[in-house]
Amino acid sequence: MEDYQTGGETSGSRVETEKMNSDMNQNQGEAGLFRKLAEAGLGEPEQLAKRFRTILFCADEVEKPGSVYALLEDLGEVKGIRLHVLHVLPSLHRYMPTETILDQSSGQVTQASSEFMEKTLSKLRRCYPHPEGQPGKYRYKVCVGTAYVEILRYIRENPVDLIVLGAMGPSKYGRTHYGSTVEKVCAKARCPVVIVDEQQKMEVVECKYAKA
Repeated sequence: MEDYQTGGETSGSRVETEKMNSDMNQNQGEAGLFRKLAEAGLGEPEQLAKRFRTILFCADEVEKPGSVYALLEDLGEVKGIRLHVLHVLPSLHRYMPTETILDQSSGQVTQASSEFMEKTLSKLRRCYPHPEGQPGKYRYKVCVGTAYVEILRYIRENPVDLIVLGAMGPSKYGRTHYGSTVEKVCAKARCPVVIVDEQQKMEVVECKYAKA
């Protein structure tokens, strides 16, 4: 299930355009994600904002934003940036039978009811609200399946410049534990992937570029 509203744009005078460009450059330098990427040595914030125009955020939560989103919530202030918010419902029998359609042979959820999907999509929109008056800047989608498969499917079907994923945090050995979803997306994605460790105060812990 998907929700995508486009907003119209109007042209102004040259003075207004110059002011908008000035504001855009200022906002680009202030966006948290681009600051963190710059600190990681990937370039200047303004350059990164021009390169990564469409960003896919894979949201684990629909009830509360979580600490990873704190890095992204000011992207709405940057002109020209589009944030896609994707939430994948696990294809396991975790929901009431009345809310899902089951594959009797595997016992897995193959399709959620339209009511359940709409309810989840509404939660996603409330959890990650688009900037006031700019519904076209955010795109929301909820689907059922295996997380890494659906993420890779999404970037095949939609133009995405950058993927943002949350890591699972430090392991008992002191190293960051990414989890299989992150590892598989990084191995097969055709665009850069930023991995954010929630346990390290929103630091960008890794950025991988998949091989062509």
